[in-house]
Amino acid sequence: MRLILTFLLAVELWMPKPSIAQDVVNAEERKASVEHCQDSAPELTGSIGWRICTNRYLENLKRQQLLLLKNLKSELRGKSDEGVDTNLVEKYVLDSQRHWERYVRSHCDAAQAAFGKGNSSGDVMPSCLVAQYEIRNYQLKQILIGNYEH
Repeated sequence: MRLILTFLLAVELWMPKPSIAQDVVNAEERKASVEHCQDSAPELTGSIGWRICTNRYLENLKRQQLLLLKNLKSELRGKSDEGVDTNLVEKYVLDSQRHWERYVRSHCDAAQAAFGKGNSSGDVMPSCLVAQYEIRNYQLKQILIGNYEH
């Protein structure tokens, strides 16, 4: 079972990312944010500092997501496009958010179990969470501006 899980996760890591990931993930911006965090606090060096700064970046992504969901809910309440049941849209968005949260926990737990035990990939969990939050925030922004393609 572990072999199959490891294979599936390895395939996912090596597969070309969909266009949404290319639009969303700005690795340079993420790296600059983490490095700025480490530069501003000299005690945050090495892998422990990287983990702390990555977790700060993740917390910022989580705050952004809460704000996006709040804005989306208020935007839906203020709209009444002909033929669009905004209450139903809001219900589906909130349902998809709950399912997404469960998926992310499971997905990143699996990645951590497969790759995060005593090897150079010990920091799989924060990286996994950051990537998932970046993609979800992008999706929520697209819904908010009415330009959802994926």
